[in-house]
Amino acid sequence: KKRWKHHPELSVRPRPGHRVLDGKTADMEVPFRVPIYERVGMFKTGPRKGQARWRFTGRHLDADHPHAAGLPIGEVASCHCELDYVMMVKAARAVGSKT
Repeated sequence: KKRWKHHPELSVRPRPGHRVLDGKTADMEVPFRVPIYERVGMFKTGPRKGQARWRFTGRHLDADHPHAAGLPIGEVASCHCELDYVMMVKAARAVGSKT
């Protein structure tokens, strides 16, 4: 399997779609469905003053990994996400055991 990994120590304000995918796993041949958000302005007051406001567009893009070819520049530029590989170990039954 593969796992989408966001690094909060490198990017304190990740794209909303990347934050949604953080820690999600998929089979190697199955693409991640990246939710697409659009920036709709900035917060003008309160604790999030100066931060971007985002709205989910209802669309998704398929990507085999972060920075995949074909993703729009808005999903790739300054992205600090990476792909981890996860080994799944199946329990093996001992030869000759009685169950």
